[in-house]
Amino acid sequence: MLDPNPVGSSHRAMFTVSKKRFKRAVDRNKIKRRMKEAYRLNKAILYSKQPVIPCLIAYIYIGKEIAQYQLVEEKLKAALVRLVNEV
Repeated sequence: MLDPNPVGSSHRAMFTVSKKRFKRAVDRNKIKRRMKEAYRLNKAILYSKQPVIPCLIAYIYIGKEIAQYQLVEEKLKAALVRLVNEV
């Protein structure tokens, strides 16, 4: 298994949800929790390619309704794979 946080490298992630689309903080927090958990479970993808380049990542939720966790995880995985292939 890949080491989730090798020494000397650090990735930082930011998660944001529009207050304009989701007025209630409860809904915004629910979406952010789902995004953070999906990132936590799949961040090892970032360390799969050598050498590891530290990066700052911002995830912005632009959906109009609250997505199920499975969909959030699927899309986040795809974004991480695409990011690793681009770098």
